[in-house]
Amino acid sequence: MKIEHRTSASGGVFFIEHDGSEAATMEYKTIGEGMVIEHTNVDAVFKGQGVGKKLVSAAVAYAAENKKELGATCSFARAVLEKEDGYRNIYNSHLK
Repeated sequence: MKIEHRTSASGGVFFIEHDGSEAATMEYKTIGEGMVIEHTNVDAVFKGQGVGKKLVSAAVAYAAENKKELGATCSFARAVLEKEDGYRNIYNSHLK
């Protein structure tokens, strides 16, 4: 399962393709030097496999590599970021 990443002027998306379409996506917007995860969607084909958490993990790795803080308005992503001890150094709960 390969997580891909596409950026735009206002943000980007981490995604996994399955049968020629994006079956799992996590969209974010860029705010100054930070990133805010806005939406996570995982199709039924990947449900229960931890794919959503893997997308959040990819965003954390990207943010760390690029020295960005990470916030979330997406309730799923926010819960993952708050629960994982290793993400506390990059997660900023005030970044929205």
